[in-house]
Amino acid sequence: MGELERIAREHGLSVLRLDTRHDLVESRRLYAALGYTKVPAFNDGQYAEHWLAKPLEQRQGHPVCRSCYGHARGLRRPRTNTVFVIP
Repeated sequence: MGELERIAREHGLSVLRLDTRHDLVESRRLYAALGYTKVPAFNDGQYAEHWLAKPLEQRQGHPVCRSCYGHARGLRRPRTNTVFVIP
């Protein structure tokens, strides 16, 4: 997750959002320990039962990469956890 957050920051993204299933207790604990907090549902994914987000600190000099958001939206949804990047 640290590497994903680093890459997201480098592309100027401000928030990472993810969803996870209810039975993935260890994943939810990990996300909480990493600073992700519960947010209202932002999708209706078949396996989405908990929604979390984490604001990212912005660093100077990194432009927003709009294409990264488009690539993330086009990915197939896995059956476990899904990570969404928001510019």
